Amino acid sequence: MNNFLFVYPVIKYKKKGSNIYNYDGSIPLEDFFNSDKKAFIENIQIIKNSRKIDNFIFNHLGTWQRWLMYDLDQINKFRELKFLVNKISNWLEINKIEKIIFFTGAPHHIDTALIEIAARLKSIKTIFFYKEEVFTKLFLPMQREEFKFEYIFLKKSVKSKVTKEIIYNFQQNMIHKKIPLWIPKKSFFKKNLIFAFLFIIFWHSKKLTSKKNTITNLLQEINFQNDFYSLIKQKIFLSKISIENRKNKNEYNQINEITNIVIYGHYQPESTTLSEGGDFRDQIEIPNYLNLSGYQGNIFYKEHDSSFLYIDKIIGPTRVGLWKNKNFIENLRKHNVKIILDDSFINEKIIITCSGSIAVERSLNGLRTIVCGYPWYGDLPGTIRIENINWTKKSELDALMKFSPEIKNNAEIYLEHLLSYGLKLNSKESKITNNILSTKEFLDLFL
Repeated sequence: MNNFLFVYPVIKYKKKGSNIYNYDGSIPLEDFFNSDKKAFIENIQIIKNSRKIDNFIFNHLGTWQRWLMYDLDQINKFRELKFLVNKISNWLEINKIEKIIFFTGAPHHIDTALIEIAARLKSIKTIFFYKEEVFTKLFLPMQREEFKFEYIFLKKSVKSKVTKEIIYNFQQNMIHKKIPLWIPKKSFFKKNLIFAFLFIIFWHSKKLTSKKNTITNLLQEINFQNDFYSLIKQKIFLSKISIENRKNKNEYNQINEITNIVIYGHYQPESTTLSEGGDFRDQIEIPNYLNLSGYQGNIFYKEHDSSFLYIDKIIGPTRVGLWKNKNFIENLRKHNVKIILDDSFINEKIIITCSGSIAVERSLNGLRTIVCGYPWYGDLPGTIRIENINWTKKSELDALMKFSPEIKNNAEIYLEHLLSYGLKLNSKESKITNNILSTKEFLDLFL
C-alpha cells in the first residue's frame, strides 16, 4: 500500500493500491496531524533535526511575519512553530508518507510552509502544481529543493504542444503596452487610505464571526491593530518614495562612462520573494551583494506599482507596510541606492529582478536580465544569475545591455517547450493546447 498526502486538493483522486490523506485546511493543523504514536529517533538525530528546523524556520521568516501577529514574545512563536514541525514530521513517519502533492504554488502560508519543512526534515519528495499566470493559466508540476524549483517532465504517449500563438499574442500585448491580466487592478478604492481603513474594520469583524479555521489555533493571527499600523507605515513609505523619485529624476545626469543598474522591486510580502526569492528574498540583499562584489556605478531601485495598493479583494490587507516602510528607504540609502518609480529616463541600463516576469518580457525582446531568485521560468535564455557576473569588468557589464536575436528566438522555443508540460485542472479540452494532460492523468503516471 502506497501512502500519499494531498495538500489543498482541487480534485477528488483515488488510485488502486494507494492510501491518500487529504489536508484542506478545514481542520486545525495540530488536530489533523495529531498521532498517539511516536516515531523512534536516534539521540544524535534529535539534535540534528532541531538544528535543521531552526534553519528552515529562519528561512521562512517573511512568511511568519506576513501572517502572524508581530509581538515582543518572538521566541515563543518560534517554539510553537518548531513544535508543529515536529508534530507533522512524526505524523508523516507514522503514516509512512512517500510523497506529498501540493495543489498550490510555492508555500508562503503558515500551514503549507510548515508541512514542507517537515517533509524536508524527513526527505520526503514534494511536488507543487504551480499555476503559470503569464501565458496559459495551466499548472506546472514542480519539485522543490529548499527554494529552487525543478520541473517534472513525464514521457507522454502523445506530447502536448502549446501553440506559438500564445507567445505571439503576449508579444503583441507588450508592444501595445497592455496591462497583463495577472497584475492586480489598481482602483481608487484600493489605493485610498480612508477606504482601506474602513475595509480592515470590516475584514477583521468578518474573521471574528467566521467559523472556518485555516490556521493553527496555537498561533495568534495579525489583528486589527497590526494591520492599522501597517497601513500607516505604508502611507508614510509611499509619500517618501514619491518625493525621492522626483529628487532622483531631477538630479540624474546620463553619463556614458557610468554603468546604471535598475533593480525591479517586487510587490511584498508575496510568494515571488518570500518563497521563490532564495537568498535574495529580502530585496536589500541585492544592493548589498552588488556593493560587496566591487561594482562601481549607479544603482536604482524601481518600486513595484502594486506597492500603492492598501487592500486586495482576495488577500484583504496587503500588509506592504511590514516590508516597505521608512526603514526600507534608509537601508537603500546605506547602500547608495536611489529609489525611483519609473526608469524610462535611463537609456543604458542593466535590469535585475528577483523572480519577476520582466525577465520573460525582456528575453522575448532579445534582451538579457539578471535574476537572483528561483522563478518558475527557470533558466530562460537571456536570464543570467547574479553570482555569474563579474561586476568589476566593464566590458562584461556592457555586453549585458546588447540586443541578441538568438536570445529572442531561443526564448520562444524554450517557453513553448516548457509550457507544453503544463496541466489542465480536468479532462475538458483546452483551447490553447493539444493532447495536454489533466492533473488526474499526471498523477496516474507520477504516483
